[in-house]
This record gives sequence, structure tokens and C-alpha cells, in this order.
Amino acid sequence: MVSVEVRAIPQVVIEGQFFDSKGKPQIDHEPDLRGRIDDKNLGDRGNIYLTEGTIDKNGFVIRAPKGLKEAKLSLMTNEHGALRVRLSKDGPLSNQSRDIDLGTLDHDVRGIEVICYVAPILLIKPVAEDGGLLREAKLKFEYAKGRGPWEGQGRYVDGADVSYEKQDDGRKRTNQLLPDEEFTVTVEAEGYEPKSEKLKLPEGAVKELEVQLKKQQTAAQQIEKPRLIEIEDRLKDRLRVPAEHSLQLAIATYEYLQTIHKSETFVDYTVSIQDSEISIKTAKKKVGKSKRNNTLPKS
Repeated sequence: MVSVEVRAIPQVVIEGQFFDSKGKPQIDHEPDLRGRIDDKNLGDRGNIYLTEGTIDKNGFVIRAPKGLKEAKLSLMTNEHGALRVRLSKDGPLSNQSRDIDLGTLDHDVRGIEVICYVAPILLIKPVAEDGGLLREAKLKFEYAKGRGPWEGQGRYVDGADVSYEKQDDGRKRTNQLLPDEEFTVTVEAEGYEPKSEKLKLPEGAVKELEVQLKKQQTAAQQIEKPRLIEIEDRLKDRLRVPAEHSLQLAIATYEYLQTIHKSETFVDYTVSIQDSEISIKTAKKKVGKSKRNNTLPKS
């Protein structure tokens, strides 16, 4: 016969209440609590304690082992809501609603107030200069430092501080956006220059925003045209570089010169070719010489 010993474990209680933005009590989602029950390495899952609270018309209650270490409280809501929290009735209101650090639970924590808002919604339509929809565009949202719900704890995989969903029509819809809080949204798409907008939306607002992205310039377009022409002419006239390679080589030469001299003005350079090898020598005042080899495709 197997004997079983049952021991009572001292507990602490964590209690809180939900309110809407007007201060009226309401019911929302059950919060989660996690922490460590001993001093074992965090990689050992056996020492992790995780529990879910219960809710009723009076708020939420979580019971946890007394002495729970590194306790973290996470508050939940749906995609249409946003949360702020104060850990005591007269405490400061914080945007951080995930992984709230409660430290070591050696006493009850009561009087937590969770403010539940109707999240504003931002619908972004990313388009090219011709108006074409950029369906594969990605968004990145950022609040000011210290103002996000995940502050110091992590971020969403897509969207950073704010998650979003792709709509059937190609637009992107935000989830759980904090009201009356300034944020920056950056729209990115492969082959296009990213574009950022700063916004702040009131509770419950719905805003549609079309963001037009410009095509990224080619290497040749980014280079100072007179300088590029001068380099290309020198390559063709003095070295008889084939026309189909001269522009490509001129771009490589220009970028190399800009790299080694940055914004400083170089005095002169020479380019020589032998056995499909390009040698670039540059010189400027008080610097001396630099040298680099580039391979020229055989014609």
C-alpha cells in the first residue's frame, strides 16, 4: 500500500478589479500569473509555477504559493480592447499590462485596478506610386520608450509594440492599440523605401490611412550623375572597357572611392586593367595611396 502525505502550502492572494474608461466596474478576461517556486535553474521547467485567476462581478482573484519568486502578472483582453493598470488605488497608471513584475510574493496584493478601453483601430492600405496595392508590405509599430504594454519584456513577432491582422482587401488592421498614446508606424515592402507616420488616436476611433511607398533607387540613380559620367568616360576612353561593362564598373569604382574617402574630396585616381583584373589607385592630400582589385567580367 502506497502512503501519500499531503501538506498544506501557505498562500497569498492577488485581487483586482476591472473598470471601463469612465470608472464603471465591468468584467474582462482572466489574468495569468507565473513565477519560480525554488532556486533551481530557470531552464528546469519543474520549478516554473503558472496559474490562471478566476473572475466574477467583483473582479479577479489569483491564489499563489507564498514566497513565489519573480512573479509576473499578465492581463488579457480581446483584439478590440486595450488595457492600463495601477497596482494600488492611488498608484500611477501604467501602460504595461504584460509581465508586470510583482517580485517575491511574501504578502497579499490587493487593490489592483485594470482600466479597460475600447481600442482605437488603424486600417493601413500600403500602395505603390501608381496606386497598386502592396499586399506583402509589413508594419512596425513603436511607442515611446517606457510607454508600451510589453515594456522591458518583449514584443510581438509581427508589428513590434502593436500586433496587426491582414484583411481580405489587403489592408492591415491593428489590435489592442492604446488610446491617446502617440506611436510611430513604419510601412516596409521589398524594393521600396520605408515610410513612417506618427499618430495618436482617441478611444474607439477608426482611422483609415493610405501610405504610398516610393521605389528604391538603383545604385546608378543614387550616385552623383556628373561624377558617374566622368568615371565611366575615363574607363571607356583610356582603358577601352567594353560599353556593356563600363557602367557597372563605374558604379563599383565610385562606391569604392566614396567608401575609402567618405565625404572628403579625393585628388585623383587611376584605373588599370590586366587579365580581366581591375586595379584602382587613389590619392588625396596627406593620405598616401590605397589600392583595391575588382574583377571585370570577361567580354
